[in-house]
Amino acid sequence: MNSIKNTIRCSYRFAGATFIVSLCLFFLSVLPSYGRQPSLELPVWLDLGLRFTSLPFPKSETTIVGEIFTLTGKGGKAVVKFHLPDSMIVINGNKEKDIELKGGFRQRVTLKVKVTKPFDHSTIKMSVRADYPVVAIVKKITDSNASQIVKTRQTNLARSLLGRKIVSIQKNIFVSDKEVSTENSILWNNYVTPFRGNSLKGMFAARDFVSGESVSDVRNRLRKFEHFERLLNSGKNMDAFSKGSFKQKRLKKIAAYGEDLYVLSCFYCQKSPSSVTVLKENLRKAKSYNQISTETVVAIANLLALSLVKSSGAKAGNGGVKSAIRVWSKLAENSSTGSLNVYMLYNTGEALRILGKKKEAIEFFRAALLERPGLLVSSDRLRLF
Repeated sequence: MNSIKNTIRCSYRFAGATFIVSLCLFFLSVLPSYGRQPSLELPVWLDLGLRFTSLPFPKSETTIVGEIFTLTGKGGKAVVKFHLPDSMIVINGNKEKDIELKGGFRQRVTLKVKVTKPFDHSTIKMSVRADYPVVAIVKKITDSNASQIVKTRQTNLARSLLGRKIVSIQKNIFVSDKEVSTENSILWNNYVTPFRGNSLKGMFAARDFVSGESVSDVRNRLRKFEHFERLLNSGKNMDAFSKGSFKQKRLKKIAAYGEDLYVLSCFYCQKSPSSVTVLKENLRKAKSYNQISTETVVAIANLLALSLVKSSGAKAGNGGVKSAIRVWSKLAENSSTGSLNVYMLYNTGEALRILGKKKEAIEFFRAALLERPGLLVSSDRLRLF
């Protein structure tokens, strides 16, 4: 009898403990949504801007304009410093300058520079070092509509920043003999395509392909992924879905699959005009996954167009170039190509030039320049007519 009572007591204790543990787990699961403190944002102190008066073409001069708007505080002494690429030298002005910040005013600091030679992707940076206006920031916090808890935390954070602080801004820059860009655009630096032959000299491709891998290595990776996808679609590998990180892993695999499709496309393009059929299939596969980046899909489609031009050989009128123009035109009509559209326009112009259609070619070279004024090769082509 006692053993039965003990068993019942143990059962109740176990049930009670289970209930408490479950309750704790419930609160722990709910806690993140209530207990996590959002990252604090303090009132903006300085608003910075950075621009060029003209595009920094190779061996040309331009002026960098740094703008400083003191939004909070009365201002005070500050040091402004420019950080430049090695291929950019100062013609007039100083990289470092002492200024007096004025509350509520926008001030400009200029520096005249010259680009001595082309350089790869780099940045221009402007930094401002000044005393952090704690009193003015705290007053803004006090006058805000935030809750008292948030105000207290913001005030404590602001007071911890007492002293001399640095605020900076930077701008991406790319200068080559083919193109100049100061925007955050996707750039295709490969002006010499993966093909040999005069017919393709002067067209853009996403990037040159250099690898120690063999074609079979890339093919094997593609086959493994396609086999993996077939298993998933058939439901034979559904246990993989139970893993929390499965979705992220699959997205990474799909992205890598897209890259391998591009690599394989390059391999085929280097070999023979018969690559057109393979490229069409690779493009179809790339388009079947929404997770493959637009850049990769456009890059493969562009390789298809270039391969069509190559298939024409010396006989420019046999249809290959015209087919390539149709591919580029279709890409150019798609708004999702974004900053890559300029290359579609330029390559179309170059293809039209190969066909001897000068008037139409000029229109496309001009359109490319309108879209990206720093596309030097478009200017060079227009000088030929």
